[in-house]
Amino acid sequence: MKRKLRRAALLSLCCIALLATSCVDLGEVTKFAAQAATAQSSLASLVADFKGTCERFNQFAPSREKQQDCGKYDKLSSGTVAAQQVLLNYMQALGTLSSDQKITFDQDLKALPDKLKNSGMDAKQLTATTTLASKLADAAINGYRRKKISQLVGQENEDVQTVTSALIKIVGTDYKLLLGDEAAAMEDYYRTPLKEEGKERRLDAVLVTNLWRDQQSDLAKKQAAAEAYVTIMKSVAEGHQKLYEQRNKFTVKELVETLGPDIGAIASATQTVHEAFK
Repeated sequence: MKRKLRRAALLSLCCIALLATSCVDLGEVTKFAAQAATAQSSLASLVADFKGTCERFNQFAPSREKQQDCGKYDKLSSGTVAAQQVLLNYMQALGTLSSDQKITFDQDLKALPDKLKNSGMDAKQLTATTTLASKLADAAINGYRRKKISQLVGQENEDVQTVTSALIKIVGTDYKLLLGDEAAAMEDYYRTPLKEEGKERRLDAVLVTNLWRDQQSDLAKKQAAAEAYVTIMKSVAEGHQKLYEQRNKFTVKELVETLGPDIGAIASATQTVHEAFK
């Protein structure tokens, strides 16, 4: 009898420790991390469109105006993708650890600062990104497993919040401004000729109007994708913050209730981004 009581007591203490042990089912953490990681290819396509929207703007701009230098957006895209990759690698690592497997890390830490310097991030954001990458490398080298999730989340929450905030600004503000400029240039490009010549050349006007509508539709999808990108990053930040605040006292039920909305938001927003750049 005493042996049974002792065993029950030990089991209870094990489960109270939650993330410090393997007693609690961390399936929701795995889902949360995996959902963020699956957004990778779609998000990379969006970031690559920094240059794309500049080139489309030049196509719509009057011939007498000087063309924008779109080459500079190659470096901006490269830097943003590098920062984004660090964050998604971290999310993937959380999922791997929650499955009690060792993580791997293959990003070049020495080359990372040079890539990031063109991302538009400030000094604090750059430091947060490189710190997050370095911590992942350290976790891989030292063979982190499931019991280390609580420690990792506790150490890196501030960096995760900083990196997601930086990416939200780059896409949610800067990229959206570029799309707004493209929309205005498109409006001028089509509206004036249609107004001046549409009555005399009705068939041409119909064809041009249809083309304009198609291009407006494509642009609207990209604008929606930018909003979806922001939703993904906010959901990653908010989900991680919840993990941080409750990292030592989660139950399975709380994990489902806490991370469920963020998992759903990321899944829906990822599909929106995919539709814009498929």
